[in-house]
Amino acid sequence: MTTYQKIQTFVKQANPSLGKLIQQFQTEQNILHFIQAQLSATQAKHCVAISVRKDKLVVFCDSPSLTSKLRYLGPQLLPKLQRKFGLGVLEMSCKTHSATSGKPPSKNLDQVMRLPPQAAREMSEMAEAIDDPSLSAALRRLSRHSK
Repeated sequence: MTTYQKIQTFVKQANPSLGKLIQQFQTEQNILHFIQAQLSATQAKHCVAISVRKDKLVVFCDSPSLTSKLRYLGPQLLPKLQRKFGLGVLEMSCKTHSATSGKPPSKNLDQVMRLPPQAAREMSEMAEAIDDPSLSAALRRLSRHSK
């Protein structure tokens, strides 16, 4: 028995809730590896996590194109997953997950799009003519981004 297996056995005995959590994690890892095996090696790297909640499987990818592909493959994958893992999953959805670890992209002011002066003037005029204060304020802010 490996050290990991010893620890796992100890944790399961000491706290059944943690044991269930470990089992759920292992099952989800196996499902993730199975989904990755259905893809090319390049695509598999972009399939980063899954979550199983009740009757729904959510697959997280860091590539929008792979997210779209998995949505298309979902109806074919779902029966295979149900047979292999005995899941009661009835629905599969795919989401794009940013690889930036939750940090917003840094602002590079050199890359900020600038409005042509005429467009900025027209946007400013529209802001004055609109009765909605929040929309008017947003248009005024946008009009300040002229060349």
